Amino acid sequence: MKKKGIKIALGSASKNSLMILKKLNITNLFDAIIDGNKVSIAKPDPEVFKLGVDELGLESTDCVVFEDSQAGLDAAKAVNCYTVAVGKRSNLIGGDIYINDFQEFDDNLIF
Repeated sequence: MKKKGIKIALGSASKNSLMILKKLNITNLFDAIIDGNKVSIAKPDPEVFKLGVDELGLESTDCVVFEDSQAGLDAAKAVNCYTVAVGKRSNLIGGDIYINDFQEFDDNLIF
């Protein structure tokens, strides 16, 4: 996605996201990192996605959120993001499209 010029953000409730990304040496892959240090309310509140959209300088309707939790899907939908539900359809309600895991993902699904 980076090679195609697509901006990427990480949205997580974890307060150690940045530390993990640094240890993995992949912080450069993200244009915005929104974690538990930047949000005061956890998902399903949409704060994490509102901040991510703002930091990317985009409109929420131009964003795609990959989520593996119902709370995350609900939060992403609350700000009108397109959603890719990662997991079983029976466990995740309201995704725009579904994949079982990232090995199934093909960017043609969303572009």
